[in-house]
Amino acid sequence: MQNLVYFKGMRIKKAELKDCARVADIHIEQIKTGFLSSLGKKFLKYFYSSMVDSDNAFLLVASDDNISGFISGVVDLNKFYSEFVRKYFFVSLPIIFKKLLSLKKIIETMRYAKKESDLPGAELLTLAVLDSLKGQGVATKLLAAFNQEMKRRGVAEYKVLAGTELLRANGFYLKNGFVLHHRESIHKGKTSNVYLYKIL
Repeated sequence: MQNLVYFKGMRIKKAELKDCARVADIHIEQIKTGFLSSLGKKFLKYFYSSMVDSDNAFLLVASDDNISGFISGVVDLNKFYSEFVRKYFFVSLPIIFKKLLSLKKIIETMRYAKKESDLPGAELLTLAVLDSLKGQGVATKLLAAFNQEMKRRGVAEYKVLAGTELLRANGFYLKNGFVLHHRESIHKGKTSNVYLYKIL
């Protein structure tokens, strides 16, 4: 994917391994209530590092002198999880066991991925932009680059989950052409909207 310059010299590019610590920081800062955030920066760094060279996932960042936002996705969610387990299982295990409740949530998440066989395997996993750049079109540009990369990888349709309480996120997806498919309760007490997007 070519770099996309869209304002003030900022561009969207494929992430490198050296970018993953910064991406983890932005994730924790901007996605405060998410399950992945509860696992901490070290786990998130492993998680995003596994995407950098993957055939089943990718990570894009918006950057000028520093990374200001990112978007990540998978071409096949089950294959990506299997790949992550092979690469990072042993280094991630101590982190997970420090948070025993997280182990249950990881199992619930992986079960959901296998259960929803009628939905696309491709998924937009995370999207975050620094507060100082919100409302300036950065998220929209990240999404456009994401769709371009999905198309390049042969994906015609993908899904995204957004917690029903995340009004801004739900509004963003609806505004950008996503269609609500159904609501799903993956973790106890938490309901998510499942959206589909068809790439033209």
